[in-house]
Order: sequence, then structure tokens, then C-alpha cells
Amino acid sequence: MKSLLNNRYLYKIGSKRLVEANWDLTITRKEALENNELVALASSTTLRMIDALNGIDYKEKEVRIKQLKEEIAVLKTKNNTKANREKLTAKQNEFNKLVFMEDYLCVVMDTKKDYDRAVKGFKVNGIEYVRLLSTSAGVKKNTIVFTSKRLKEQLIKQLNAERDESKKFVPAKLEAYISLACSASIPVRKPKGILVVHDVETKFIDEVILVNGLESKRPKVTVESNYETELNACDGLGLMTPELASMWAEDVEEDYLPAGVCLRNAFCKGMVFTFDFKAFAKEVAKQEMVQDVWENWHNINDIDLILTTSMLKLWDSYSSIEDYLEKSSRNGHTFALTKITPEVLDNEQTMNYQFLQSLELDDEDIYNLIKPTIDEIDDILNYDYRKALVYLRGVNLTEKTVTRPPFDYTTAMMIDSRMLNDPYTYSKIRNNIKNRIDQIKLGVIAVHGNFSILSGDPYCLCQHMFGMEVTGLLKRGEIYSKYWQDEKVERVAGFRAPMTVHNNIVTMNVANNEEVNKWYKYMNTVTILNAWDNSCATLNGCDFDGDTIMTTNNKYVLKGIKKTLPICCLQGSSTKIVPTEKDFIKANKASFGSAIGTITNYATSMYNVI
Repeated sequence: MKSLLNNRYLYKIGSKRLVEANWDLTITRKEALENNELVALASSTTLRMIDALNGIDYKEKEVRIKQLKEEIAVLKTKNNTKANREKLTAKQNEFNKLVFMEDYLCVVMDTKKDYDRAVKGFKVNGIEYVRLLSTSAGVKKNTIVFTSKRLKEQLIKQLNAERDESKKFVPAKLEAYISLACSASIPVRKPKGILVVHDVETKFIDEVILVNGLESKRPKVTVESNYETELNACDGLGLMTPELASMWAEDVEEDYLPAGVCLRNAFCKGMVFTFDFKAFAKEVAKQEMVQDVWENWHNINDIDLILTTSMLKLWDSYSSIEDYLEKSSRNGHTFALTKITPEVLDNEQTMNYQFLQSLELDDEDIYNLIKPTIDEIDDILNYDYRKALVYLRGVNLTEKTVTRPPFDYTTAMMIDSRMLNDPYTYSKIRNNIKNRIDQIKLGVIAVHGNFSILSGDPYCLCQHMFGMEVTGLLKRGEIYSKYWQDEKVERVAGFRAPMTVHNNIVTMNVANNEEVNKWYKYMNTVTILNAWDNSCATLNGCDFDGDTIMTTNNKYVLKGIKKTLPICCLQGSSTKIVPTEKDFIKANKASFGSAIGTITNYATSMYNVI
């Protein structure tokens, strides 16, 4: 998705620096730059709220920032006179002031003791800061968001969007839902009609490896031959009409009909896929009226957007969709997009050591697997300028992008292929290739395939909301992928990072029949999983709120995959309470650090031994 809104800048400071300054730090922009303490942050609902609280219209601010960028670029091309230098300095100072978010500051906690002190408040450049919240990604890296004390109360009020604060939650989950407003996003127009429905659950029998962590601290691992799985078949996904998809694409300045978008609003997160549910109502359900989660009836022909309860996390904190929309809008929340599905998928993707390490490959298999990558390197080193251009600028080089920066030796080579013979050009390419060869040794090898966003079966969701028997269009072991259909491929392997064991690999048949092609015709760049097997559990517990899958039909990869059982994990949940600030702080401290990388490294070491 195009970056339509300019980045903002803020201070990101280690708590040790605050300790050394006795929690009253004075820092200049120059010092922050030198210490890597001035960081860029994409526009978000929270940042737009801060602008509004300061009496600033973010749209007008965007116009001025872009105008200043252009004026600065022009001034840099003019003669180096005193007058021009003064103009440039004035414009740059104005630009720096506009993009800097004084009321939003991140602190990386070096110790939990520092955090205990930081939440009592501190000063930076004379401004008193207090804790605002933690984000799901930030807390894993010991990073907490602070805001100026003068805005804290109103900002928290708006972030909570007049929810029912008597409801009980696990503190860490509630703060994660609140912090969705910190996601990088681009505001879009409000849909005409919105329907919220319950998620779809399917049940089926499967043989699995069951990891039961409910009965003791050390999980019990057993093989269950007749295990009944309950699957949320539409976890994190919603639906939109083609008309709404077109409108939102226009809002983010894309000129194609997207298969899906990643949506945000107050406590709302998930992928919304393009699906003609009005045609489903007419042709399949043969009814127009549908009931929402608040037991209110709606005519499906008045609806543009369908959300599920797994998307609208706090739906039961409001009395109706109208209540939710009114309160969220009144507090500065809007519908906004964080990403959009691409117009086309890549034809080539690189593997990694996690995907490859457990495959059963003999020497000949390994040679054949790496041969296309090695051949590409040989062609470039043997002066094939076409291969060099594809390698350096990528397959995304098009008529639209060819005139965009960087204007370097690769651009010169496009103008005149003989530039490949230039010693400077060839040395740059050769050095680049050396790095590529090191990557190849670590498993970064090219295969036919791509990453795509995952979806559950939207046909299941439509059957469910109209009270029909849920069957879906995809059978056990099947996926829908327009890409692989067009490639005339019948079977693919699927991987999702981070991967730890061979059991995290799936092999799937590509469905291709009149029904799936009719109903999924708008979902041309996503991979749809069926609702009747444990693919989600196998793919490290994926859901459909933006998770991606890497698929390939490489015959050596498929050959190296062993048949294994899916791993299903039973986990307990924390006690729900009405959280206070102390509870959020306690939850933050418990969440500091992430063991994912460590666990992955353990798994890699074990495979090395094998």
C-alpha cells in the first residue's frame, strides 16, 4: 500500500539515559540523531488524536509537510548563497517541528526497576511525561509509550471510546486491544451499512499430537487418534462488497480492486475480504434479513461491510452497531487501513533455513534445489545484463517504477547495457553477489512460489450468518489459490514463519471447480484455507487477521516433506478482572522480552544435531 501520510518523528530513549539524568533529561535534536534516539513512526489513529487535541488538522498538516518537502528539495538545487541558506534553514526547521511528535515518547526499559520508577513520571526537555500504554510488539522489546501529562487523561478517554468499563478482561489483552489505535494506518471513508456477526466454529475428528498445558506446569504430550477439533473457521476475517473494496482502494490511491484489506477502528482488527455476499443471499440463502450479535435485524442489501466478533474485540461493550460507531467516532476513531493485498503475486520467493532444515533431501536433491539460484549467480557474473537488472532492481520493475529513484549504476545499465562492463559497476555487482552467496549458504534459495495473505472460507461465514448448515466450498486438505490455478499446479507445500518443527509444514491440494471460481473470483491474490482440517494449528496457530503463508510447488521441496501429525496445544487463560493502571503495569513487566527467537534457535540446534 502506498505511503500516503508522511512519517512522524519522536524520541525513543533507553531508561538508563533517564536514570543518568536523574529522570530530568535535556536533549537536542542533533544529540538524538547522533544517539539513534530520534526514530520515525508512521501515522496512526493515536498520533492523529494528539494532533486534534493540539488543535491541528492532520490533513492540513500533511499538505504543509509535503509542500515543505518540495520547497526544501528545490532550495537544495539552488546556488549556495547566504539568502538561500537562510531560507533552507527556516524551511527545514519548520519541517522538523511539524513532523516531531512532542507528546508521544517511547522508553526502552533496561531493567524492571527502571520501569517502576518511570511510571511515576519524568521530564524530557522540561515536559512531564506519564505512561500511556504498551503495544503488543513494543512490550516484547521492553518498550513502553509515554505521553505528556497534560494530554494523558483526555487521550486515555478517547482511546477507550466510551466502552463499558465494568467488563472484565485479562489486562494484557485489553491493553493490546486499546493499542490497536497505535497501528500505522491510513483513514478511509465510512461504509454505508455495517453488520457484526458471530464467528463460525466447525468441528471434525483428526489424529493429532496433543500438547496439554492445562493440568501441570510441564505440558503432557500424547498422540490422540480420534481428537475432536473445534476450529474458529473465520478467526479475524470479515467481508466487504466489491463496491466498498473499490471505494477504499480509491481512498489509498490504488487503481485495482483489492482481494482484501487489513482494517482498523476502535478495538477492531482483521482482514476484510472482497466477497459478493449479496449475491449469496439472493442465489443461495434466498433471504434478505440477517440478525447481528445484538439480535437486531438488518437487510443484507443495506450492508457494505461484515465484521465478526473476533475482529470487533469489544463488541459486547456496546449496545448496538450504531452505539459503537457513534461513540468511537465521537472519540476520534475512524475506519483505517494498515495494508492492502497486492494486485499480483510474485513468481519467485526465497526459502530460509527454517523452511529447509527438516526436509529429507539427498545430495542430488540438494543440487537440483539450489541449481536455479546458482545458475542465476553464474549468469550475472558472466555479464548477462538482463539477469543483473532483474537481480538488482527486482521483478517489480515496471513502466511506473522505472523513473523512480534510485538513479544509480543500475539506471545507467538500463540506458546502456555496456555499463555492465564498467569496472565500477561490475565491482559493485560482484560485492553484492558475495553477500548473496553467503545468504545462499544459509538457505536463502529461490523457488517458484510466493507469500500471500491467508483467509478462512468466506462461504462458511455466509452460510453461518444466514442460519444454514455450514459446509463451505473447500474440502479437507484443499485450498483456494487463483495463482496456483493459473499456474496449472495441483499440489503445493505451505510454510509460515517462525517455524520450529517439521510438523509446521502443510501440503495442500489446489481446488479448481466452477463453484469456487465463481464465489472466490475477487479473492485472486489470497490463499483460502478450508474449515475441515488442522492447517491453522499446523501453521503455528495462524488466524486470518493478516497472517501470511509461503507456498511453493518445487518438486524437491515437496519430495522432502515427511508425513507428520498436526500439533494441537491446549492452554489455560489468565483470570479476567476490571483492570487498573497497576494491573496494566504488572502485565507489562510480565511480558517484557520474547522467547520466540530463543525457542527457534533451540529447534534449529536440535535439527543440526539430527
